[in-house]
Amino acid sequence: MAPYLVCYSSQTGTSKKLAINFAHEIEHTIDHSEIPTTGNLFEVKSINNLEEPKDLVGWKLICFFISTYGDGEQCNDGELFYNKLRQSEDRCFEKYGVQTLFTMFGCGNSLYDEYQGAANDLCEELKRLSFHKVGDFGKGDDGCDMLMEDYNEWKLDTIPLLQNLLDLPLVQKQNEYIPQFDVTETDEKEVSLFDKNSNPPYHEDNPFFAHIMEIKELERSDNDAKKVIHASLNLEQRKTNLHYTTGDHLAIYPSNSETDVRSFLELLGLWDKRNQVAKIVPIGHAIKPFYPIPCSYFSLCKYYLEINASPSRQMIRFIANSFTENRYIQDSLANITSNIEIFTQKVTSKHLTISKLLEKFGYENFRIPISFFMESLGALKPRYYSISSSSLESPGTTDITVSLDKNTNDDFEGVFSKELERILNDQTNALRNVKLPMFIETSKFRLSTNPGKPTILICAGVGIAPFRAFIRESALKNKSADIGKLFLYYGLRKQETDFLYSKEFNQLSNELQGKLEINIAESRGDKPKTYVQDLLKKHGCKIGELCINDNASIYVCGRASTMGKGVSKTLIDIFSERKGGIKQGDNYLKFMKILGRYREDIW
Repeated sequence: MAPYLVCYSSQTGTSKKLAINFAHEIEHTIDHSEIPTTGNLFEVKSINNLEEPKDLVGWKLICFFISTYGDGEQCNDGELFYNKLRQSEDRCFEKYGVQTLFTMFGCGNSLYDEYQGAANDLCEELKRLSFHKVGDFGKGDDGCDMLMEDYNEWKLDTIPLLQNLLDLPLVQKQNEYIPQFDVTETDEKEVSLFDKNSNPPYHEDNPFFAHIMEIKELERSDNDAKKVIHASLNLEQRKTNLHYTTGDHLAIYPSNSETDVRSFLELLGLWDKRNQVAKIVPIGHAIKPFYPIPCSYFSLCKYYLEINASPSRQMIRFIANSFTENRYIQDSLANITSNIEIFTQKVTSKHLTISKLLEKFGYENFRIPISFFMESLGALKPRYYSISSSSLESPGTTDITVSLDKNTNDDFEGVFSKELERILNDQTNALRNVKLPMFIETSKFRLSTNPGKPTILICAGVGIAPFRAFIRESALKNKSADIGKLFLYYGLRKQETDFLYSKEFNQLSNELQGKLEINIAESRGDKPKTYVQDLLKKHGCKIGELCINDNASIYVCGRASTMGKGVSKTLIDIFSERKGGIKQGDNYLKFMKILGRYREDIW
């Protein structure tokens, strides 16, 4: 058998995919001609194939990839084996006379309280049984859509560690670049990926180009307040048959700014031939083109390539070793990528793109083929926004509420934020000419089918967007039927400057005649700092009664880092006081989720 094991436990296949990738990558670095045995050194197995704990004996190293199921539970394929480990005696593997090493990478969701619960529990059991952990405990966070980035960072440090630890013979040309795209310049006319005159149905691969009916900056009385833009798009329903339901998302394909495109093409040495058309064809059938063939370099970088993506340590390290001969640059980039803390401080936290990072070294010192960035950066992805209009009130138009993603300290601007601001500042041309490629993304973030029950809306910042739609729709329904009371808990910096749609909400409150209660949490007002969670705790008795006695529904919208986990934990505490304990409170929140009475729209 192979001396090293890569073992996974997976509910949906994610950990299996990572385990196979890890084994393949580390095998690719090994010079097998220097090894007397044939076959691979790393064997991949499901934890389900290990019948007894003693099956772990004989492996010199075991690399675990463990997914957490639900809130801290083992996956179905690993639960039996984990329970058998728990039943084993302390340090029982010492009797076999071999100390087995192991690494751990967990896949979990930080929005749950028991984040990485399964991987944590398995790690502690292995150490109790005298296994020895090497390297960092890798933690992939699917809740913040960072799982692959977390895995790549962990892998970048772990593979060299294992190479040295196991004294593996390495191939000499690990940094040799083998392109996955064939680039051939041509005199043919370029084509577009999306047809502006295409027919329905409209979806991710066939977006509709929507006309901007209205675009405006929402009022603010303080220049320090964040700029927020309201835009309305025409669905042209007679032509498109596009329909949405209140709570759905609008997905928009952005385009990169010409300033960013120029910097990127200058890095590649292609700015002077930006209009040159090229046939860029994937080598092999595994890669699906995300761009039209043929296409100019300019169009590729403006409309299809994610040129502003945050570069990874692996990408920068490969550029240093393969695409520059300047020793100073190689050493500088090696220092930047030496560990995750330095890389975060010097690159990630400053929102540096690849062109901004390499600019100070002089673009002329690099010879980077465009195919490398197509492999490393990938497609320019659609941006998703909660629709802030009611389909009942405005079925033919969709409103979006966009906070301009800017950081004045490092000149960072979001791709679509920058595009939308440009349109805002040039209204005449924009309203006449600009159309945005978009499609409707169905959501489960829906108002209750029982409008007579109370509704609790919890949000912060632009998280108010879908609740504007909810409240407008409720006000419309209230004209012909009796609706339950709405309780809005809104977190913002200052009520005076950051309350979005404040005049509109005052008008809606009057229309609803006491059926809308607005509660504001100010984090930077004149009063003591208050967050939404603080306000929920203060109103804990009322919220508990609304949910447990009156069957209220709860909706949460905002950033995952500030809203998701903190709000759910506060609600569990509230329910715990009425249900008799933390476990009972947690179970009640899960019960609400199952019934569809607790829904989140977080990013």
